[in-house]
Amino acid sequence: AVCTIERANGIVNRMLEENCIDDVGIVVVDELHMIGDGPRGHLLELMLTKLRVAQPSIQIVGMSATLSNAPQL
Repeated sequence: AVCTIERANGIVNRMLEENCIDDVGIVVVDELHMIGDGPRGHLLELMLTKLRVAQPSIQIVGMSATLSNAPQL
């Protein structure tokens, strides 16, 4: 699904509740530089952490046109 950070977090939460997070193999995140940037960045980091903990083999692809905080990621 193509969606906002807030919607994606809702989808992840529902998949965790329904024990179907194993169906996810890859997540593509645009605007990855938002991590650590205000409340939306916090939500993005939280969502990605939940995914990584629940499904350690998941592949996360991050994209950003401007990634000034690359060492933090």
